[in-house]
Amino acid sequence: MLSISEAVAKRLGAQAFPVITEYQIFLIMRELYRAKELDGEAILVKRLSPTIDSLNQTVKRLRDRRVLAPDPDFSQGVYSVTGSPPKPADEVCCLVDPFCYIAYLSAMQRHGLTDRQPNELHLASPSPKLWTAMRDEKMRQDYPVLAPGDDAVPLQRLSFSDTVRDRPVRRHTTRHPGEWRQVRGSWARVATIGQTFLDTLEAPEWCGGMAHVMEIWEQHASIFLEEIITAVDSAPTKLTKVRAGYLLQERFGLGLNDSRIEGWKDFAQRGGSQKLNPEAGYVPIFSETWMLSLNVDF
Repeated sequence: MLSISEAVAKRLGAQAFPVITEYQIFLIMRELYRAKELDGEAILVKRLSPTIDSLNQTVKRLRDRRVLAPDPDFSQGVYSVTGSPPKPADEVCCLVDPFCYIAYLSAMQRHGLTDRQPNELHLASPSPKLWTAMRDEKMRQDYPVLAPGDDAVPLQRLSFSDTVRDRPVRRHTTRHPGEWRQVRGSWARVATIGQTFLDTLEAPEWCGGMAHVMEIWEQHASIFLEEIITAVDSAPTKLTKVRAGYLLQERFGLGLNDSRIEGWKDFAQRGGSQKLNPEAGYVPIFSETWMLSLNVDF
C-alpha cells in the first residue's frame, strides 16, 4: 500500500516535471485521493479529498526524501523535482506561470523570422487584473465540485527572478494576451506566427526596434499573409489594424483586394496623431489613405 507522498512521488517521476508548484501538487493529490490507487496499488488515504495540512505534510515528506527541493530561481512555493531531466528557462517559466508564453523577439527567433539570438527570454503574461480573472476561471475548471469542508489551494501569480536557469528573463505584462501554441515535445508555449507579427507593431522596442521590425515585415509578411490578417483582424486595438493595413497594402502591396484589410481603413482618424512607430515622435509625413504619421526611416 502506498502513502500519499509515495504516490505523488511516483506521479511526478512518471510525468517528468522539472519543477512543480504547490498548486499543482495539490491537484495531483486530489486526483489520487479520488482514485485511491495508482498503477494497481492502493493508496492509504482516509478522506475523500486532501486538506491544506495534508499538502504541507506531503511536501515536507517529499523534501525530506529529497524528491523535491526549493527552486532557487523562484519564490516560495516552487520546487525542483529531483531526478527529472533539466529543462531550459522557457519551459520552466511556462510551468510556473500557466498563462505566460514566449513572445516578442524570442518568438521571432523561434519562428525563424530573425537571425538575432536574444540573450534575454521575452515572455508575455496577462496584466495583474486580467491574470486574476484568468486564475479564477482556471480554478473553477480545476475545482469543478467542492463539497462542504473541502479545501482549495489558490493559484498564485508567483514572482520570477531576473535570471532563470542562467538566462535573463523579462516577463512583460499585457492587457491583450494573444494566441499561442504549445511547442511540440516541450512544456513551453510560444506566440503564434500571426500574433508575433501583431506584437511587432504594438511593442517594437521588445522586438529588436522598429527598423528591425520593418525588415521582418518586408522579408516575411508575404509568406505569412493569411496568418497576419487573421491575427490583426481579431485584435482589440484599432491602431494596430491601421499600422498593419498601411504596411501590407501601401508599403508592400499585399492583400490589396482583401475585404478585411479594406475594413481596417474605418479605424484611420483624420486630424489625429496616430503614428506608425509608437516609440518615435510625430513627423508631418503621413499616409493619406491610412492617416498615419510615417515616423520611420525608409
